Amino acid sequence: MDLDALYLRGEDAYFAGLPDKAESFLRQAAEAGHVEAACRLGRLHDAAGRKDQAIRWYRVAAERGNIAAMINLAIVIEDGDREAALPGGDRSAVRSVVAFPSCREKRGHRGRTGGRPARRKAAEATAVRL
Repeated sequence: MDLDALYLRGEDAYFAGLPDKAESFLRQAAEAGHVEAACRLGRLHDAAGRKDQAIRWYRVAAERGNIAAMINLAIVIEDGDREAALPGGDRSAVRSVVAFPSCREKRGHRGRTGGRPARRKAAEATAVRL
């Protein structure tokens, strides 16, 4: 099965409320390099309260340029998991990542940012050294 198909099966399971099935498909795709799958896997773990796993997958996707993962990683860091998110305690990176606090304030229902201008500002502010 190709990566996009795995990702789409994971998305279908995620939105159908089948987290275990979603995790299986998304993990396969993410481990093979699918960036969106890594970000969705981070969201799945974040929603389940598994912050360490959420950070891991957000970081994977963020390092590959996924802006949503950058924003979500910044929010997890801002919520207090700085040490887990940035091994070695690189405080300058923390300041850069959370330099745009209003991305958290603009989060609406289910963690979505409000409107295109908010996403653009968040993307500009989070394009940092992750």
